[in-house]
Amino acid sequence: PADTYDLLAESGVKHARLQTGWIKCEKKRGIYDFSWLDPQVENLLRRGIKPWFNCTFGNPLYTPVAKFEEIIRRSPPGQAPARIRGYCGETPIYFGEEGMAGWCAYLDALVRHYQGTVDEFEIWNEPFGIGEFWRQNGEMPYPDLDPVSRFRKCAADYAEMVRRSALAIHGANPEAKVIANTALDSRYTDELIRNGILSSIDVLSYHLY
Repeated sequence: PADTYDLLAESGVKHARLQTGWIKCEKKRGIYDFSWLDPQVENLLRRGIKPWFNCTFGNPLYTPVAKFEEIIRRSPPGQAPARIRGYCGETPIYFGEEGMAGWCAYLDALVRHYQGTVDEFEIWNEPFGIGEFWRQNGEMPYPDLDPVSRFRKCAADYAEMVRRSALAIHGANPEAKVIANTALDSRYTDELIRNGILSSIDVLSYHLY
């Protein structure tokens, strides 16, 4: 990202969304390393740009997928598909209490580390129950459900994940703001609201395509 900092400053932009990469921050359980992310935050702040975090992507320590590990093992170093080696869609709520406990502990560590510099935290990226960013063991959640039922169930799951994530974030910093993410279809937003997501968040972000 070093090539972009001065260009961003010249553009006049005042906010920047950063991915936080759980898989890069916690390579051993309970040991967190944010040294790769610190320079990004520092460089943006130095230029008067406020960073906010998108907290997303799984971690094989808590969201393991055996077939992903086999693909990574068979691929040349760093050349497995990015969505696989980055565990982009492996959502912790689908990996039981252990998955969510690991996720919430990670959020707690992230929020505490950046207290005073970053205070806005968005939960997951495009969690629609379709596509690449919302998966269970490498597959679509609830394969036996019809599309409408799956859509509704995944929205309810996301609302619950946001609720638990918000508790972890506010437990670490009561002044932090929690952001939920939606896009594409207003029906998904309606489902989130029906599942009580507004009681957990400060901001609803929207990806417009």
